[in-house]
Order: sequence, then structure tokens, then C-alpha cells
Amino acid sequence: MLKMSAWRFIVAAVVVCALLPTRSLAWNFVGHEVIARIAWDQLTPDAKQQIRLIIRQHPAWNADLLKHMPDDFGDQDLYAFLVAASWPDVIRAERNPWHALHRPTWHYINIPYIVDGTNRAALKGADRAPTDWTPGTEPDNLVQALQKCEKDLRDPNLSGPDKAIALSWFIHLAGDAHQPLHANTLFSDRFLSGDKGGNGSVVMSPVLTTQPSLVSNEDLAASIEADNLLRTGVGLAPNPSAATRSATSPATLPSEGPINLHSYWDNVFGRFGAPRVLDALQGEITAEYPPSSLKSQAANLQYATWADESNDYAVRDVRRNGTLATANGDDLKKPNPPALPPLPADYLARAQEVCRLRSATAGYRIANDLNAIFGAAK
Repeated sequence: MLKMSAWRFIVAAVVVCALLPTRSLAWNFVGHEVIARIAWDQLTPDAKQQIRLIIRQHPAWNADLLKHMPDDFGDQDLYAFLVAASWPDVIRAERNPWHALHRPTWHYINIPYIVDGTNRAALKGADRAPTDWTPGTEPDNLVQALQKCEKDLRDPNLSGPDKAIALSWFIHLAGDAHQPLHANTLFSDRFLSGDKGGNGSVVMSPVLTTQPSLVSNEDLAASIEADNLLRTGVGLAPNPSAATRSATSPATLPSEGPINLHSYWDNVFGRFGAPRVLDALQGEITAEYPPSSLKSQAANLQYATWADESNDYAVRDVRRNGTLATANGDDLKKPNPPALPPLPADYLARAQEVCRLRSATAGYRIANDLNAIFGAAK
């Protein structure tokens, strides 16, 4: 978890991936870590104690998990647990010492959504991915990887460091499974090979605003600093600072521009979150969706079902049942690229609503799974 903070707005740097039709990050740091924060509060004392012992054996305990912990945070184990939820994305970087553990195909599962009227005979790779995993084999997708991680966490003979790595992957992938575009790929006559979980579908995003109750001028400046660090790291020019605003008006980032749907949904909660921002967001989400309201959903620990749910949300809310206008990212490389269609005016509000519900559901399910593995049900 990084000190640079802001939440619930689309940071301008998401256009880094906007025109690249490849798999990108799942929920950004805020999304993954707020899900982990929700889960932590639902763990039984026995499960939490065992998780504390495991997470302390993580091979990247100091190098990654505690690297940015504020001096006044207090609970190292909780902080490490939150960062562990994002760690499988951290090791995507080739310079990370643990990059060899990066597993690109674990982060998603292809569930095809074929638009009505599509020439199905011309499609490539439109088969639904298998969900059953055979122990001893390498998982091919998100659902299979979750099964492997659970088996590793239950293995009494697995070493402490390996179990800590499995824990990181488990809480991360459980979050991925609840992001709609990690379980859905659109196929149409414009996307004969699929749009790769929305990475190939590009739109024009409007300028988005934050919630003034939680985002200060300091947070806003830190977010822009983080954005610039990311952009310069991939060779793009830094974005300008945001316009001056009053203490009570919403902060607006210069985020208007092209963005692919996958990056848009990854960034609904923002990129980075300071601990107080995560705490506030967690409190707001759990107040809106308390454990009692999602008790039956949280009891469903079938990973394939989680993916099916995400696919349903993707079809209905991301794709709007095939009516959402998008451009093909490949077409934008042509000499006369098409104009980018704007998102509907009500799109962000619904995206936030879906992501808040899915993050609450994910957090409660993670806790129920870990309680079943490490301790009695709460």
C-alpha cells in the first residue's frame, strides 16, 4: 500500500493502457486493499492469529509488504495483509526480485459474450474456459488458480514462505474474481478474437470528480505525483497539476481522454490509497452492505460461481447488453482512426455501485474461506 492517495476517481494515467489490447491489472491498489480490509475485520481470532504467523514469513515482508508503511500505522500484520492483496500485481514488474512468480493467466478467466448477429464461424478463441483444476498441474485461469491456492493453504507440509505466497495470491485472485471484466470477453464482428476482457474496447472518458469528504488537497497532489511517476516510468509525459479548488468543492483531475473499459473498471476506486482513505472507504462500503445483508451470498464459496456472477455484471452493466458503443483499439492505429464514443452520463454512478457491492461480497467471501481454512466460522 502506497502513501500516495486518492480514491474513487479515474486517475489520468489510466490512458497508459488505454490503447493496448492486452490484459492489464485487476482492481488497482485501492480496490484490492479495501477488499482485504473488509475481509480482515470478518476473520475469527483463530484464523487471524494463524494468518499473522503466515504473513510474517512472506519472502518480501520488508522489501514489498512493509516498504511504505507509515510510522504511525501500528499493526504490521494488518498492513502486510493489505499489501499482500496487491502483491501479485507488484511482481508483474520484471525488476521485482519475485517476478518469476508472476502468472499472467491466473488473473482472469475467459467467459465469452457473443453479441447477437455475430458471424460465429469467424470467431477465434470463443470457447468457454474450463474451471476444473487437476492437482499437480499448472492452473490455466483464475478459477483453477483459486483452487490451487486453497489447496496450498490447507497443505500442512507446505513451507511458511510458500504458504505466505499462496495467501497473497488467494486474496488477490478472490478480488479479481469479483471484477466483472476478469470473467468476460466480448466477441463480435469487430472483435473476432475477443476484446480481451475489455482491454480492446476503447471509449472517451469524461472528466471525473472525487468525493470531497475524503479527498484533501494533499491527497489530490499525492495522487497526481503517483500518476506522474507511473507515466514517466513507461515513457509518457507527466500530467499537469489539477486546477486549484476550494476546501469544500470536489477535486477534478484532468482525466478526460481515451481509456479502455478494463482500465476504467479497474480504476473506479482510484489507484492509490493512504490507510485513512482505505479505512473510510471500507467503513462506507460495509455500512451500505453490512455482513448480514450479504450473508447468503458470502456463504457461496464456489469459485466458478463468483466468475459467473462477474460475467453477468459485465454483460448487463459494463456492456449494457451489447448496446454500449466502443471503438476497437486496433482501429485507432490506422491513418484515419474513428472517433471515440463517449460513455453515457450515468455510467460512472452505476460502475461505482457495482464495484462497491462486488468488493463487499469479495471481502466477506474471502473471510469465510480463510475462516474455514484456519479457524471456526465467525
